[in-house]
Amino acid sequence: MKRTELSRKARGQESKFSDQRGSAIVIALFVLALISVFAAYALSRSASEAVSIGNETAEARTLYAAQGSLEMMTRNFNKIFETKLNPTVADRASVENGAVPGLQPDFTFGQTLDQITNSTPKQLSGGPYSGLYAIQDTWRLRTTATDNNSGTQVVLTRNVLNNRIPIFQFGIFYDDDLELFRPPRFSFGGRVHSNRHFFISPGSEGVYFDSRVTATGHIITQTWRN
Repeated sequence: MKRTELSRKARGQESKFSDQRGSAIVIALFVLALISVFAAYALSRSASEAVSIGNETAEARTLYAAQGSLEMMTRNFNKIFETKLNPTVADRASVENGAVPGLQPDFTFGQTLDQITNSTPKQLSGGPYSGLYAIQDTWRLRTTATDNNSGTQVVLTRNVLNNRIPIFQFGIFYDDDLELFRPPRFSFGGRVHSNRHFFISPGSEGVYFDSRVTATGHIITQTWRN
């Protein structure tokens, strides 16, 4: 009788442990499933962040390239007005077709130059020529930079005002270096402008200007031109 009772207890314990082993498998599978979900989510986030960082890098590179193109267009456009009052069709084409050193062929640029307004009379309200009347033209510089590797595009636009100021509004207008060397007491009421540098060496009684004095270069005092 004792042996029979012991065997029954042993079979009961084995059955109990067998039930527990089944529950452990279910829990292990559930934990593995959760770990798989977290791993898949982490990989997905990593991949999306990598793509996002790549896109931001491409956009930043293309933005810098577009800024470089716009600066080159502005530089080439400004050089035209050193010798001309109005750009010709050939001048405009040279600005639009100008190269952007160091950025090609990695980037492709679509550069356009358009005149928005033409010969509009206007009184200038700011800057060194404030108060003078000018004939104003408005130009628009636009560049479209394309990254040839990623296809990213950036468009930048800049408006440029070209003010043509009639020289009769100046009391003194000089196209070269202007020099005022140790005069007697000198007092001048009109505007003074030099298209290069203005050298002023005042005498003992002083030099006085009642209006604005401007120069394309520098205004230099106490130094002779030579």
